Amino acid sequence: MTPPAGWFAGTKPWPVPRTANWSCGFSATKVSTADAVRWYLEASAGLVNIAPAVSKRVLVQPVQFEAEPAFGRFALGVEAPFLLPWHDGPRVHRLVPLQGPPRAVRVLSRCPEAREWMGEHLGFDPFMFDEWLGSVAMIAPDPLCCAIETYPGQREADGGETLRIRVTPRRNAGRTADLSTATLLVGERRSGAWTSVMPLPLEPTRRTIAFPQMLGEIGHALVCTQRGLLRLVEPHQWLRQVNLHLLMGVGRATIEVPSGGRRKQAHDYEVSLRTNATKSVVGEAMHEGAAARLDRLIGRRKSREKRGRAPQHVFGRHSGGVTSGADSKAARDLAHEFVLGLIRRASRRLIFVDPYFGRRELRDLALRNENPAVKPHILTGQPGLRANVGDAPGFQVQSGLALVSDLVVLKEQYGSRTPVVRVMPGGDTPDIHDRFLIVDDEVWHCGPSFNEIGERTGVIVRLPNPLEIRRAVSRVWARSQSIEDLAPQIGNGQGPV
Repeated sequence: MTPPAGWFAGTKPWPVPRTANWSCGFSATKVSTADAVRWYLEASAGLVNIAPAVSKRVLVQPVQFEAEPAFGRFALGVEAPFLLPWHDGPRVHRLVPLQGPPRAVRVLSRCPEAREWMGEHLGFDPFMFDEWLGSVAMIAPDPLCCAIETYPGQREADGGETLRIRVTPRRNAGRTADLSTATLLVGERRSGAWTSVMPLPLEPTRRTIAFPQMLGEIGHALVCTQRGLLRLVEPHQWLRQVNLHLLMGVGRATIEVPSGGRRKQAHDYEVSLRTNATKSVVGEAMHEGAAARLDRLIGRRKSREKRGRAPQHVFGRHSGGVTSGADSKAARDLAHEFVLGLIRRASRRLIFVDPYFGRRELRDLALRNENPAVKPHILTGQPGLRANVGDAPGFQVQSGLALVSDLVVLKEQYGSRTPVVRVMPGGDTPDIHDRFLIVDDEVWHCGPSFNEIGERTGVIVRLPNPLEIRRAVSRVWARSQSIEDLAPQIGNGQGPV
């Protein structure tokens, strides 16, 4: 490989907006392998020189590192954003910082312009990869082979198939790599199970291996007696058949959407009309009945397991027809127990977001967590607080006033652990429409309100991007008002000013 002599991101450091004389720079410097290894060993001791091309060192603040793996060994199959295709699956060693990045780096992560600049010049956003932030890495290519290729060969009349292997040794003008110290291990996996592992010398560099049936998944590893594991390629399937389906555009149609009220005006949009043009199949499907059937059955099992692990739960699932009172109660109890299981496992954060969260849910759900470090927070809405409640004939009180009175009683028993209740802005149309249950760092989206879980069919789902929702809830929480402060307005039937 011929590395570039060096490059820079711009002619001068880039000034970071809205900071006190901060700037970002990026450069690459060409040095010898010996100098690079020497620099890396010094960095492991906390001496990180950011100007290796000049005579006078420029050391950054010392950081305590630990090597992973131990010195003398490398890791393979590492996913790192700075690895490039021409590295050809390199070995990687890293120095892991034993403390988090300094405050200035954390502040920089909150600057969108800086992250965009880094993505443009580094090719990735370093703040998206916590495991590499602040670390030092050494990338070492395979010193013996620049390529090892495996591909299916000839199909035999008896049903067998051959595997072709081609090895390209690393070479330059002065030398060709010595392959005598290395062994190639070729393994076959079929229907998820290993069937063979064959050790082969690298010479000759081209060879053909016969298998008694069509090839399964083929992987390989290169091991050197002096250098250890040099490369490992996981088993992969062969692309044997491709289905092509072509569509042809035949025009466009206009869809008219009628008005839905003052805030939902009528509008229209266009869609493309297409028709099937042609279908074709390239290649042959796998004809081995046992393997094909077993792969389909294993795929069905994995699909069942995936559905079983899905972070969701369906409430109120009844069989068809009329359900009895006992069935309805059982459905409510199952839904209730599932939500209680989520609530009880909270260790740091427990937040309920529901425009209709009231006094009954406060006692039935919010008080179920027994961890003294957890103080429940409730974000409710004003429409639900105006509803009348009360068991005494001829006397009823608004739900919001009853909730305020209940909080006074609970403070005598729970003290600082008494739930905090705030009312989101928006009056009759609260800012948040949906229901959420936030448990530590998880966010669960609940279809039905918490006051009717299990009454009808509904679902609660754990969201894949909880941070975005937590930030949105936090913004609404900051604009909300304490229910105690709103009590007079609730009693008068008014909304927040």
